[in-house]
Amino acid sequence: MFALLFSKYYLEIKWSLFFLLMSLSWVWAEKLCGLHDIYIQEHAKYTNFMGIPSVLIYFLAMWEKRKNLDNVMSFKQAFMYGLSITLIVVALSPFMTYISFTLITPHFFEHAIQFSVKQGYMNSKDASAYFSLDSYILQSVFGGFIMGLITTAITAFIMKSTISIQKNVSQDA
Repeated sequence: MFALLFSKYYLEIKWSLFFLLMSLSWVWAEKLCGLHDIYIQEHAKYTNFMGIPSVLIYFLAMWEKRKNLDNVMSFKQAFMYGLSITLIVVALSPFMTYISFTLITPHFFEHAIQFSVKQGYMNSKDASAYFSLDSYILQSVFGGFIMGLITTAITAFIMKSTISIQKNVSQDA
């Protein structure tokens, strides 16, 4: 049963794991750069750049899937494929979040709470509630799903548009 599911969804699983490895590597790089302690005031700005490799992974995944479909993929096919990747990533995101904030950067929440309170962004109670493992797990699930849907839709549209252009060019030739 598992072998059948694995073989049927091999590409989705493969690219989901690439995405999760990229995410863990990103957290590790942020930690190494001091964005989780010394330069925590810069964290919110730089963590958003993770969107670039995220979109790249979705694009490469759809590119590979399209190649496996003889370079013909409809918007619906691309969207369903991206949705599959998103669902796998979201299902594994609590585990990834746990690894990130217990193994890679276990003091991140302490530093984030201290910074937010010191800057007057939040009171201690609100900061403690927001910067917690439970809160970040929920954020990774819901935020990951929403961002995954947006990335999937945009990437699927690009892949579909590329196919339409290729068909028009080959018909004109």
